[in-house]
Amino acid sequence: MRIKEDKSSFLNHLKEYPSIVNAGKKAGIARSTIYRWMKDNPDFKKKVNASLNEGRINSSEIVESKLFALALKGNFQAIKYWLEHNSSKYRPRLREKPIPAKETLEPGELCFHCGEKKPEKPDPGMESRMREFLDKITGFYYRHKSEYPDEPPITFASTRRSNSP
Repeated sequence: MRIKEDKSSFLNHLKEYPSIVNAGKKAGIARSTIYRWMKDNPDFKKKVNASLNEGRINSSEIVESKLFALALKGNFQAIKYWLEHNSSKYRPRLREKPIPAKETLEPGELCFHCGEKKPEKPDPGMESRMREFLDKITGFYYRHKSEYPDEPPITFASTRRSNSP
């Protein structure tokens, strides 16, 4: 008898709070118990789904009225949301054809695939500073070449030294 009352209480709360967890807490029933009842009793599962749908409809009406009240008060985000979702005139239009992917992007341009922005051009002096640095390294190497007789010369393409003789 108590289980029947608990199920009824849960279903009533579910119509008010369209969430199994929240309705279960209000009714004082563990979530695992509710899911077990649904698994064991297909009729109860249908009642749960029906109550969930009714609760979502009721909640949607409440939220919709609150949103409309905000829009009437001049809240721009509420107005925009309301118009985009309730009038085809204000819905964002989808592109008929996707933007074709480009092989190379200009600095600051967005990538079509990942949406990331290509970094702006690096500091113009960076390249000259890097060349100076590499010149210092290679200059040091060539000045001290006699100390490294078995080493291949350093090139810009590869600065890795091989272990092979």
